[in-house]
Amino acid sequence: MRRTIRLATAVFGFAALGALAPAVHAQALGPQRQFLAIEPYYEWTNFDAGQGFDREKTNGYGARLWVNLEPFHFIPHGSIALYTSYTPGQGSAAFNGASALHYGAEYDQFFLRRPVGGIIDPFLSVGGGRYRVSAEDEHQSYWTLMPGGGIRIPIPNRLELRGDARDLMIFGTPSGLDGEKRTTHNLVLQAGLGLTF
Repeated sequence: MRRTIRLATAVFGFAALGALAPAVHAQALGPQRQFLAIEPYYEWTNFDAGQGFDREKTNGYGARLWVNLEPFHFIPHGSIALYTSYTPGQGSAAFNGASALHYGAEYDQFFLRRPVGGIIDPFLSVGGGRYRVSAEDEHQSYWTLMPGGGIRIPIPNRLELRGDARDLMIFGTPSGLDGEKRTTHNLVLQAGLGLTF
């Protein structure tokens, strides 16, 4: 009888450990960097509006879907994301009511295995995509590259704060009355609140 009880207890214990293993494995990534994160963000841009105009300060918003690459044993401490951001029509003479949609993908490389003191998680980032400008019935699309960096601050219960500073490089934009193509450099500051899984 005692042998049966011990055997039943052992089987129950192993079954319980087996059931908890996925949760333990998921938590092994730490509260700092979970497998997935959804992050809405605010975006401020010091925009190069072209020859003959001063730089424009625009406000927009966007969202990212992050995937932590650590469980796949790719590059250590890396993440990739799909993003999209929208800048509503601005009332200035340079924009004349034009709005912009920016979408693409980016890669983040974190410096350390875990955040400094469990609080500050610095990273470098590079992204690229398409920047679509719409004004009335006219649409123009340009290729972009966005190098930059920032910090990530994990918050208990699967939240995180994030701040980014980037150079939004837009290729082939027209400049001046002659329509000469050029690459513009635009400072972008982003602040987001993410939910991790």
